[in-house]
Parts: sequence; structure tokens; C-alpha cells
Amino acid sequence: YPSTIGPYKFYDTIGEGSFSIVKLVKHEAFSQYFACKIVPLRMLNERKMTERFELEIRISQIMRRPGIATITNFLRDENNYYVFMEYYPYGNLLNYIIDKNKLSEEESKYLMYQILNALDHIHSQKVCHRDLKLDNITIDMKGKLRISDFGLSQFVDENNLVKTPCGSPCFVSPECISGKSYNGLISDIWSCGVILYAMVT
Repeated sequence: YPSTIGPYKFYDTIGEGSFSIVKLVKHEAFSQYFACKIVPLRMLNERKMTERFELEIRISQIMRRPGIATITNFLRDENNYYVFMEYYPYGNLLNYIIDKNKLSEEESKYLMYQILNALDHIHSQKVCHRDLKLDNITIDMKGKLRISDFGLSQFVDENNLVKTPCGSPCFVSPECISGKSYNGLISDIWSCGVILYAMVT
């Protein structure tokens, strides 16, 4: 990976996915930090994932509102795509719950309201997330929750149906792994139920 691209300078690795890494970067002119997801072109081509990746970017770009992680820039060179996002230094909901052991019902209600409010907007765009889990809910600078990672998201049809089984096994609905078409929006709500259960237990 390069040490810089455009106005951005790369620092430590702060996350890793199945075919990407996330680096902390600094916009030198603005002295502002961002997270940068680096996706190798070769990896996308080998796994025939280019179309899937382009869909992730397209969906992420229409999700500009509080409660959803924001893409700020998108670059590429001969080797990689670089997806720049707001940097949330306070981690994710999984680590927050682990640190506190479990949350009170009052706090859980407050947090679930934020998740459902953001999810309502996602669904209003005819998109299902399909990978809602504690790791994919980040905490921003103001301590508010933001849904992130649209890597498995999909536009739903006129009946809100999608086909591909996907997601993290502990959080997906039974119909998602049935091998049949399923309602992607309702399946997201199931995942929210698992998130709430994890919060209070």
C-alpha cells in the first residue's frame, strides 16, 4: 500500500475484512482523520466481486443522514480502491457492551431507538442491510450510534424480497438461511431483536 494518496497520509491499520483492510488516514490540508477501506482490484477480480463492491459503494453513497456511517471520498489507483469514511474513535457497540457487561433496559431502549430510526431510513430507500450486528454499529464523536458496513446490502424488489443467504449466523433470521426468497426488511428487524437481547443480557 502507498504511504500517501492525494491529500491523505496513511497511518496504522485499524480493521481488517475478508478482502480489505481499514487504515487510519489524515487529510494533511485539513488536519482531519478519516478511516480508509483499501480494497485490492486483483482480489475483487479473482473473486468476481467487482459488481458486489460497486453496489456497496452505490448504496453507501445514498445513505447520508445521522445514524449511518458516512462515505466522504472515493479514490483508486492501478492497484486498489480507497473508500474514505468518517473516523469513529469510540469503537463499536460490541466493545461497548463487553466493557459494561450488560446494559440497563433504559439505556438499551435509548440505543435501540437510534438503531431503528436509522434503519427506517435505510428501508425507505428500498434497501435491506442484511448484516446488522453489534460489530457493525459504530459510536461517533458525540456518543451516538451509526450503522455501518453495507457490504452485504441489497435493493429489495416490489415485495421487499431478496434471495441470497448471507450475514453473520448468530444474527440472521431463520428465513434468511432457508435457501428461499425472504423479506429483507423483516429479516433486518429480526437482527435488531438479537442486538437488543445482547444488550440486556
